[in-house]
Amino acid sequence: MVSPNPLSGPRRPRTALTPNLTPNFPGGARARSYHLDIGCLQKAHGYALGANLCAVSELTDLLEQCGYPVTASDVLEALAEVLPRRERVADDLSEHDRTYLDEFSGLVPASDKEVARLVARRAALATAEVAQALDRNQAAEMLGVSPSRISHRHAAGHLYAFRVGPAKVLYPDWQFAEHETIPGLAQVVEALPGGVPAVVIRRFMTEADPELEVGEELVSPRRWLLAGGDVGRVVSLAVTLGDPV
Repeated sequence: MVSPNPLSGPRRPRTALTPNLTPNFPGGARARSYHLDIGCLQKAHGYALGANLCAVSELTDLLEQCGYPVTASDVLEALAEVLPRRERVADDLSEHDRTYLDEFSGLVPASDKEVARLVARRAALATAEVAQALDRNQAAEMLGVSPSRISHRHAAGHLYAFRVGPAKVLYPDWQFAEHETIPGLAQVVEALPGGVPAVVIRRFMTEADPELEVGEELVSPRRWLLAGGDVGRVVSLAVTLGDPV
């Protein structure tokens, strides 16, 4: 599958499971290469969006320091492809209507600084998604197979990926555990609705879900599957991605 909204629907009963809570991201020292460091990413996106050419060199250094095995040029090129284009919505309210809403709606308009902060965070998350993903050769090395085999598994729906530009395909790291894919991945990939951004799918797969419990701890779908949980529980959550709240 090549790729927005929180989970919705009636509350489902929690399901408990015997713990096996090892996060088990792609092995050893390489795990640090794909670990999301928000502090580093906030700095990285700031450099990436700067017009100063020196920032490109600084971004390369920062990515290396934070353990991301990509160059600034790689990130900038990919970021230009994956960032959604922001469109200004025309303000067709009359002055009277605008005054009425300001006075009685109870809503406080976001400041330019707050809007800029939200836009910057969105850019940082897109940067992180590109930086944490594996290309076809890296995925092949991770799983110990040929690059052509990765393409075949992707075409068969056994791996999740997103496109950067017309030709490049990237494979998010959350679907790998040591030298294998996480259990039940093919069923989860099949259940994911089309058009849901890769950043949203990462959040779904890696953040604790109130419907999944291992022992007495709420866990993410990824940890649930690694602990041997029923893939059907994750599938039932995955199909709701993108539904209105």
